[in-house]
Amino acid sequence: MKKTRKRWLALALALLLAVGAAGCTAGGETAAQTQAVPTEAGGAGTQEETQAAQETESAVPEAAYDREESAELVIVGAGGAGMAAALSAVENGAENVIILEKTDGTGGALNTTSGTMSGARTIIQELDGLTEDTYESYYEDLMEEGSKDGGVPTEYLVRLYSEEAGNTIDWLWENGLSEYEFQVDEEGHKAVFAPEHTLYSYPRSYKPKPMDSANYKSAAHEVLDDMVEGQDAITIVFNTEARHLVPNDQGQITGVEAVTADGSRVLYTSERGILMATGGFSGNSALVAAYSPLNGSVTGNLSTTDGWGLRMMQEVGGYVNTDRMYFPFNPFGLENKALPGTGRIMSTKTYFCGGILINQEGERFVDETSEPVTRQNALAEQTEGKQYEFFTDNTVENLLGCDQHNGMWNMYFATEAGQADIIRADTLEEFEELTGVPAETLQATIDSYNAHVTAGDTDEFGRVYQPTDNIYNAVIDTIKEDGPFYAVVTKCMNNNTLGGITVNESLQVLTEDGTVIPGLYAAGECVAVWGRWLSGGTGVNGAITFGRLAGQYMMEAGPMAEGYTAEPASNIFDESLWEKETAVLGDDSLLENVNDGTYSATVDGQEGPLTIEVVIEGGAITAVHVTEEHETPTIGGRALEELPGMIVDGNSIEIEAISGATLTSMRVVDAVMDCLEQAQK
Repeated sequence: MKKTRKRWLALALALLLAVGAAGCTAGGETAAQTQAVPTEAGGAGTQEETQAAQETESAVPEAAYDREESAELVIVGAGGAGMAAALSAVENGAENVIILEKTDGTGGALNTTSGTMSGARTIIQELDGLTEDTYESYYEDLMEEGSKDGGVPTEYLVRLYSEEAGNTIDWLWENGLSEYEFQVDEEGHKAVFAPEHTLYSYPRSYKPKPMDSANYKSAAHEVLDDMVEGQDAITIVFNTEARHLVPNDQGQITGVEAVTADGSRVLYTSERGILMATGGFSGNSALVAAYSPLNGSVTGNLSTTDGWGLRMMQEVGGYVNTDRMYFPFNPFGLENKALPGTGRIMSTKTYFCGGILINQEGERFVDETSEPVTRQNALAEQTEGKQYEFFTDNTVENLLGCDQHNGMWNMYFATEAGQADIIRADTLEEFEELTGVPAETLQATIDSYNAHVTAGDTDEFGRVYQPTDNIYNAVIDTIKEDGPFYAVVTKCMNNNTLGGITVNESLQVLTEDGTVIPGLYAAGECVAVWGRWLSGGTGVNGAITFGRLAGQYMMEAGPMAEGYTAEPASNIFDESLWEKETAVLGDDSLLENVNDGTYSATVDGQEGPLTIEVVIEGGAITAVHVTEEHETPTIGGRALEELPGMIVDGNSIEIEAISGATLTSMRVVDAVMDCLEQAQK
């Protein structure tokens, strides 16, 4: 694989685009151009507003580019779908594939997930002796999950996926996944039931662990990277942000306008069209808030997962059905204290082993052993959308003896950083002081719960206090009356979005009236597929599977249709939904009175401590060194690389966070501020 890595420069100016010869346009950058403004209900603006926008756009001069580059196939996004598509295209004869990636690393959402995958009739099941699975059973499970709570899955895409997902698992297996360690069940099977999701009717989930855990969250990402590295036909152009799709003179979508790392505006053109593999938009809180009913949710995705790819497709007519904008969430999101509204999937899972879930009022509100969708819906109705995972010492002992559920505890809560997220109180009165949860109500809740445990009956929520084959009912035990008492606050966690662009069976993007937009394809999370809820393992394998199919379909496609007129969709998202406030960090007043010397400070990092060394000479910062770090390279790497130099060059810590690496930026500045406080005269 050929890579282009260049230093990221902030984009300061909006871009204007006009597509010339056919007299049609593919969209623009100013709020006045070609956009129907959504109302609070998600509708479009007035006809007069739209007409005024189009008249304004007609006066925009034809775009000029610093240079043009071409390839047989151009893909936007180097996540699971984009990389799989490039590999599939090469397998089907492509000799020159360009992937445009706006960050400085591959993987996309694969950087934020442990990477569970699912698929039916796989080689892994065969090796496990599990030979009774069927595509039809998988399809029915997917449709049932996606149809819950009024969801409307895209039936023909779910059918296509259910019959192809197993082939993708086998493809990854043959290309290196077979060498990885897998989480296994009690019988040693690699094909397991994944308890963080609604259980399938047959064991078809796969949980491989990455070999290079310092750089990869998921094994699938690692395998795909290795595969792409071995392909000279694939070039990934990093730190290059796609901004607009560009039709050619025949109305075919064969171009992408992008801004590269050095600020150049480049037109990338493709012989076979453009594949949009740009992911979802859960990192764009404004776009989520415009359409989501979630109560107090946090997002665990990257800020770069902002949904701009959807608007690019809308600019040329692509249709997003806003009535099918679904926002699945997990009932266990651990909020980041330093950046409220963001967090990670993390849970003690103590409520499967004798603990309980309580709300801010100190009451239980759900059967803790019910399936995730039930717990998710119940949590969304609670005050601030939060719950306390409440437990005592005996609960932890139970948990540690349960391999099915102790993984997150061992990975995080057993560490120093994780212990800091555990609330500890010797009495319920102290717990009330720390949390505001009323002690009297909580005592009554504990008494009632313990009485059910002792009686071995069924409570008002339907929780059964008898051994069952329900893996969420792993241990039945009481809450100790005399404490100490522990709790971890978790919230609804929105890690992905299930609404997106509309495509046909060949993954070609469609307009609102069903017209195929020639040359434009889409795959991955940016496509509307699954319905209301996401089934286990489809978030990872869905993107990879549809990416593989897109690469194949684009290479097999015949001549593109001509004469399409690219016009903005009637309900195009308001561009203001992508406006971001600049995060300014630090306080330069700490530099006013410091002693020279070398100082060191350690703060909690992403996966371990982050240690910064600061050298002060003549009252100024002359050096900043990162001496220990455990940040995710593809997310926090730029902040670690760029911020020290920025601080020294400006002798200032009142600096902007690095785009897409806000948390790491905050950690670096916090450590430097700690050093400056040590240096105070």
